[in-house]
Amino acid sequence: MTVSVVVPVRDALKFLPRSTFSILRALERFGSGEVIFVDNRSTDGSLQFLQSLGGPSVHVLPCPEGKVGGLRNLGACRARGRYLSFVETGAAVTGSLYALSGWAGWAPSATTPSTRSSG
Repeated sequence: MTVSVVVPVRDALKFLPRSTFSILRALERFGSGEVIFVDNRSTDGSLQFLQSLGGPSVHVLPCPEGKVGGLRNLGACRARGRYLSFVETGAAVTGSLYALSGWAGWAPSATTPSTRSSG
């Protein structure tokens, strides 16, 4: 697993289909990765939508309490990739985001990558 993408979620159902599928397409083009959605008590059906996605590269973590930093930290703790990327719920990721640059990709408006130690 090369890239882990963490997405904090709270009542974002109207944005999730677009952003979710753009992230999954980008990871598919890159060839290796996972997306971790951390849901913070959504009441609009966001959690149910995410749980319906399934698949080995999609993980959904309910988090009953927390601010966005705590949600990101929880997702980062569960990440298995060598590289870590954070994407905001409403962001659409271009198909080549994780395939273009040195480690996997970087777009200031969509992600904040960091390297993780491999050991």
